[in-house]
Amino acid sequence: MPTLIGGIAHLLDALLDENRESVKTTMRRSVVVHVRRVVRKSIAEIPSVLEASVARAKTAPGSIPLLGLVVDVILHLKHKQEAPLAALDKEVAAIIAVYNNAVLMSRTPASTHLAVSGFILVIST
Repeated sequence: MPTLIGGIAHLLDALLDENRESVKTTMRRSVVVHVRRVVRKSIAEIPSVLEASVARAKTAPGSIPLLGLVVDVILHLKHKQEAPLAALDKEVAAIIAVYNNAVLMSRTPASTHLAVSGFILVIST
């Protein structure tokens, strides 16, 4: 599973990167919609996907968009499931640490799709 998560994270990061002019805006929106749908439809796997995303984001900052997307899906589930919320509560400190290290403490300016993560505002309050 971590290899699959890594592949999806790498692809999502590449397609959301605003420096790539060859990727159309509609393609960026479409990939986010499709990945959200996949995560949302596999509710039972969300805790393991979240755990793998956090572990990958610690070593590869390009995985932050997937991490943010998974957290966003958890926070916006219509029928709140206990397992995803418990997994999120367990990983909040690690998620904030990853964001602090990869974005806020970065020596170089972070890409917009990494720096503008709305999920960090929700989980930090």
